[in-house]
Amino acid sequence: SSNVVLVGEPGVGKMSLVEFLAYQSFIGETPEDLRDKKVYELFVDRLLSGIASAGELEVRLSYVLADIAHSQNAIVVIQDIESIFGGGGFNFDMSGALLEYLESDKVKIIGTTTSLAYESFIENKASVRDLFEKIDLKELDLSKTLLLLTDKARDVELKYGALLSYPALKQVAMLADEYFPDRFSPGRAIDLLENVASKFSLDRKKIIDAEDVIEFVQAKTNIVLSEPDERERKLLLSLEEKMHERIIGQEEAVLAVANTLRRLRSGFKTEKRPISAMLFLGPTGVGKTETAKALAAEYFGNENAMIRLDMSEYQTQDQIKRILGEGAGEEVVVNALTDQVEKTPFSLILLDEFEKAHTHLLDIFLQVFDEGRATDNRGKTVSFKNTIIIATSNAGSELIRERINKGSTTLKDELVDYLLKNNIFKPELINRFDEVIVFKPLIFDEILKISKILLSESLATLSDNGIKLTFDDRVISKIAKEAGGI
Repeated sequence: SSNVVLVGEPGVGKMSLVEFLAYQSFIGETPEDLRDKKVYELFVDRLLSGIASAGELEVRLSYVLADIAHSQNAIVVIQDIESIFGGGGFNFDMSGALLEYLESDKVKIIGTTTSLAYESFIENKASVRDLFEKIDLKELDLSKTLLLLTDKARDVELKYGALLSYPALKQVAMLADEYFPDRFSPGRAIDLLENVASKFSLDRKKIIDAEDVIEFVQAKTNIVLSEPDERERKLLLSLEEKMHERIIGQEEAVLAVANTLRRLRSGFKTEKRPISAMLFLGPTGVGKTETAKALAAEYFGNENAMIRLDMSEYQTQDQIKRILGEGAGEEVVVNALTDQVEKTPFSLILLDEFEKAHTHLLDIFLQVFDEGRATDNRGKTVSFKNTIIIATSNAGSELIRERINKGSTTLKDELVDYLLKNNIFKPELINRFDEVIVFKPLIFDEILKISKILLSESLATLSDNGIKLTFDDRVISKIAKEAGGI
């Protein structure tokens, strides 16, 4: 074929391959029919400037291609070639003007596109698809990316005047996906290497090591990458104890949350999924949301240091914009979930009353829980793999009370069966949670302890104004009895 379409995600090297071909053609290191070619790039966005109609656009494109074809030795490169066929947000199908040249060898055409765009705008048009030789470019694995970085390191060292250690190159290869989650290797690793070298050359650092790369990525992404210091190690070891200063009972939930943090900071973490996705089930008021707040307060420094969504506000499908942002031409949505996660990748996400959201919106979280990412309505991929996700639900509360009163020992299994049989959650969604934790109704002794904590916190605010109040156990008992309906 005289035409080729290179299919691959951003960063896999589509344009690098084109540039290499252009250079090889220039120095005569190609077969005869590709030697000494003039290589042009067509910028579709500039072609659209001042255009009023699709017909006018086709005429303009025809003039450009006809002019290039006169040379009889040209290659035309079109990045994001789906834009010629109505994609890329331009909504103009210009294929009529291009077909004449695709069907002949007057001009050789190289297009680049992504897998999704190819499937959406080229593959389903047989008349266009069959005129291209499709070449798939895959992402390089870690070892090949590292090999490429080793090759590139010398040029980068000469450019920035700083030496790059091998451990630094290895960290760049490993951490590039944290820094550029929406791109692919080797491109993202090469760009990270340039950014690191540029930063530390300005700091007049002569040798860049692994710790420098970790420091750079951690500062830019707010993702915790360095080893825990002494203060954090002590906190991790005593996290349950600290959380139990606020959370009475609910041992299973507190232990699960604490273990999640310990696994993360010990280096045991799945590469492509969130740190953890947990479903808290139980009646209203037993501590589901409070457990998430306690984690935020103890580990993230503030109980409000989390992304919190009240899913009861997401009962219609049009609320999808509040999760994935606005689409092309729509009013800008401020603080969509994907925007908040992109801004703070290492975060705690609380999805309160999860079962009340529209089914279609819950389906978004299938991909988030399984692959650790979501594609927003602007086409950008946002990584969720550095998030801890806690979803709460009071579905099945009566069943919990009923089974506990009967002394059931298979409460979790019965509750999950109830959720599935009543179509509250799909099986595939339940299966993607790392933990399903049942919060049991509080007994009277636990209500007493909670009452004491809450009253103490309330009265503490008065002491700031010089007012001091004390109370005895009779007050706590009175509050607990009335609150518990006893």
